[in-house]
Amino acid sequence: FEPTFQKHKGELCAGIQIHCDAGVYDHVKFQPFRVVALLFKSIRRLAPSYDLWRKPPYEYEHHKMPIDILSGSDFLRQWVDDGHAEPEDLDKRLRRDEQRWEMESRVFYLY
Repeated sequence: FEPTFQKHKGELCAGIQIHCDAGVYDHVKFQPFRVVALLFKSIRRLAPSYDLWRKPPYEYEHHKMPIDILSGSDFLRQWVDDGHAEPEDLDKRLRRDEQRWEMESRVFYLY
């Protein structure tokens, strides 16, 4: 795809871009992070030796894996690479984090 803004604007880039433009889009039901995580897991299961993760450096970080930076920790990468990890393991972890975020952010809600 070719990004339409930021530093790679107009350049052909390897990657995916998901558009959710249907009038029935529901951010509670459709959870893009889970869709992409399952896509990564599917790739890993179908082609275990495929070089899925970009190596450092990334931006100004020279040691952490770029996917760890983008996803917030090494959990996603380790879950994808773990041949025994199941989608339920991912969902359990994400639900726990989402519930914690909901509780912590509640004090900032205006309505």
